Amino acid sequence: MAPALYGHRPELTPERRAFYERLQSFGAAPLWEVMGTIIPPEPRPQAQPVLWKYDQLRPLLIEAGRLLTAQEAERRVLILENPGLPGRSQATGSLYAGLQLILPGETARTHRHAASALRFVLEGTGAYTSVDGERATMHPGDFIVTPSWRYHDHGNPGGERGRRSRRHCRHRPRLTPTWRLPPTAIAPSSRPNGGPSTSACSRSARRRSGR
Repeated sequence: MAPALYGHRPELTPERRAFYERLQSFGAAPLWEVMGTIIPPEPRPQAQPVLWKYDQLRPLLIEAGRLLTAQEAERRVLILENPGLPGRSQATGSLYAGLQLILPGETARTHRHAASALRFVLEGTGAYTSVDGERATMHPGDFIVTPSWRYHDHGNPGGERGRRSRRHCRHRPRLTPTWRLPPTAIAPSSRPNGGPSTSACSRSARRRSGR
């Protein structure tokens, strides 16, 4: 008998069907029934070519800032969702992307997740990101990596009452896209105290000042 073409499913006889049903009861399944699907002979991407235009999305992100607080949203982010992957919160088959807004006086509370995050700062001044208590002030054009499973938070102290004005605390929104692999996206609740992991001055700043 000549070998079957790659990905060809063998004929489904009543005896084989009964065998497959018995396999299910043991948490098993025949690879030959899905070989061509899970290991195709050539790529079969579901994602479609798409262009997200920042000047169109920015007003919507600002509107989201008016409609709900950072506390209500946990992370106030507009997901860039590929039209070929509806409902899956993915920009491509392997990447998540979104636009995050942090207004003056707001803090996105401390949390962590299994995926690493890559952040590119689009606009605004004075806001920060903090990883394990280490704050870094963000500026437009900055590229910031948040390592896997590290506690982190983001804040924009520019509009907090009673806080002395600083050169880097401007009253402007913070917009940040982040990427990660969806299969690794597990995130427990925030650290027990639920608040930012640092005080107003970062540990790195204290080291530089000798304190």
